[in-house]
Amino acid sequence: MKRPFILVVQFLMLLQIEAQEGRKLNKSQEQKLTDTPVDIRKMIVNAIEVGKHDSSSADKIFRRAIEKAKRANDLHGTGEAYYEMGEMYYRYKNHNKSFGAFFNAKEYFVKADSKNEIATTNFTLGRQQFYRGNYKIAAGHLNFAMREAKKLHLQKLEADVLEYMGILYHVMPNPVSKSSDLLRKSLYIKQKINDQSGAFHIGETLAEVYYDEKNFDSALYFSRSSVLLAEKLGLNYEANLARLHQIRYLLRLNKQEDAKGMLYSIKEKVFDSSDLNISIRYYTQSGNYHTAVQDTIAGRKMYDSAMQIAQNSGFPEMYSLVYKNMADAYYCAGDFRKAFEYQFQYTAKMANLYSADNYATFGELEYILKTNMTEGEVKHLSVENEIKELRLKNERTLRVILLISTAGFLLSAAIIFILYKKQKRKSSIIEKQGNELQTLMKEIHHRVKNNLQVISSLLDLQSQTIGDKQAAEAIKESRNRVQTMALIHQDLYSEGNIKGVEMPDYINKLVLSLFSSYNVKKNKIQLETNIEPILLDIDLVIPIGFVLNELISNALKYAFTNKETGILQISLRQNIDELLLKVKDNGDGFPSGLNVYKAQSFGYKLVKAFAQKLKARLEVYNDNGACVLLHIRKYNISSLA
Repeated sequence: MKRPFILVVQFLMLLQIEAQEGRKLNKSQEQKLTDTPVDIRKMIVNAIEVGKHDSSSADKIFRRAIEKAKRANDLHGTGEAYYEMGEMYYRYKNHNKSFGAFFNAKEYFVKADSKNEIATTNFTLGRQQFYRGNYKIAAGHLNFAMREAKKLHLQKLEADVLEYMGILYHVMPNPVSKSSDLLRKSLYIKQKINDQSGAFHIGETLAEVYYDEKNFDSALYFSRSSVLLAEKLGLNYEANLARLHQIRYLLRLNKQEDAKGMLYSIKEKVFDSSDLNISIRYYTQSGNYHTAVQDTIAGRKMYDSAMQIAQNSGFPEMYSLVYKNMADAYYCAGDFRKAFEYQFQYTAKMANLYSADNYATFGELEYILKTNMTEGEVKHLSVENEIKELRLKNERTLRVILLISTAGFLLSAAIIFILYKKQKRKSSIIEKQGNELQTLMKEIHHRVKNNLQVISSLLDLQSQTIGDKQAAEAIKESRNRVQTMALIHQDLYSEGNIKGVEMPDYINKLVLSLFSSYNVKKNKIQLETNIEPILLDIDLVIPIGFVLNELISNALKYAFTNKETGILQISLRQNIDELLLKVKDNGDGFPSGLNVYKAQSFGYKLVKAFAQKLKARLEVYNDNGACVLLHIRKYNISSLA
């Protein structure tokens, strides 16, 4: 069971390095894009930049670039747009979408006979098949990329292919070559072409591979080399991670004192850091050290600290990391019962983490909804572009006609009349398509609303069968969040305006839904609202709706526990250059000493996350009760008719 763990570690390290190098286009990207027309190239560059922080918006730009390149019969530009889209989704670890984009890119590169790009795309296809678990197919793509890289003298591509073939052979049961040999060849090429960040990454991977092969001396050698290279490159964070990895190698070589010294040297750096990843690894390696020197009580304490931080982080991968190290440490200490127990825990965590059903059921929900919207918007933009192009064509034709001599006037008039009739027919067709598109969008919102309503009902039924009060309450809160989204889609199709949501009506429906959910009596809480009649885009309404859901639910549950009656105030208004959302009650207020900004409850985490998504400033304080303000600066508003 060691190899899936290695894959996780290697994958995380790879993304860390690519995140640092991805802040601006590298030279090879710029060189490739020079073969593409200027306007399409600008769209692709813009999509790459946007994709670093917003994949959904970048997806729309990529698709517009693809459509434009296709209309211009620009095969190379179409392939480049698909390729960069694949790279974006690879950085977001969405390997299925990434593979699909690379597959389309290869098709257009083949048509354009772009040999370098064909070789590179075969490498990325092999890489994505590797992460999707299709090892045999991945090997086929990588072998093809290797042949082409050698033929075309693409040294960096050759090094990249060797690296992934080494990782691939490490997880295959009967590899044709030794993975460490392939990785060392890749390291040699990267050193030769002065790819220092790539050399650092391969050095760390080699250390892990040698550790699994029980060649601990070589593992320690390459790890130490990686630390020196990281320090040279100024990668202090990566250097500390590499030092923590060394502790396992030192312990297996019975160099306990060296391991102790290594832990001591980075202790202050860890405790000065708010990074959960490195803190978990520090406590885990400390547990390994204490277990190795037979101080099992101190070791258990360190493991418990690591597990506590992992629990606070909310990332299941961190649990797996701790369990794997505990199993390894107890095995080396001769306690095989505990080693088996924690190996079993590790295996269960990994199985649950990478369950296909779990991933497909919830992870793609937001993408499915956004994809429906994106396709509709792309069609709408395509229709608008066709109208503009037709108008420009007619204007040019009219200019030519006006310059024709008087002798050709009657003929010109006939041509104008014919063009007018054609334009009228085309306009009629476009108008019909626009109406059909609007009807389709209404139907999409209707179906999404119905599906969300079904989910809400299922959650409501489930909560009634659960005896655990806390669990039932959690399901009830989840049901309210689903209902928040359902109300948005209900407004979009029922009011006939698919572009935005009327906020007064939406907020009133949301409040009534929550009052009903929490069985609030009419005379118990008085509602006061001051909501301007404004129309907001769905991308803005969804986070605002979630924030309101959490704040109103919190008030209904906790604000009036010590009062017979109370007042809940909700306002949404424009204030100079910002949109101000306010939720206030005259209840008990926030508990004394509570730091809401560091609170660990799921509700407050959601509020802070959506405030960050809106790029809004959040204020939380007591004013004769609890008061929360959200200052939203970036927004678009249309007045209601």
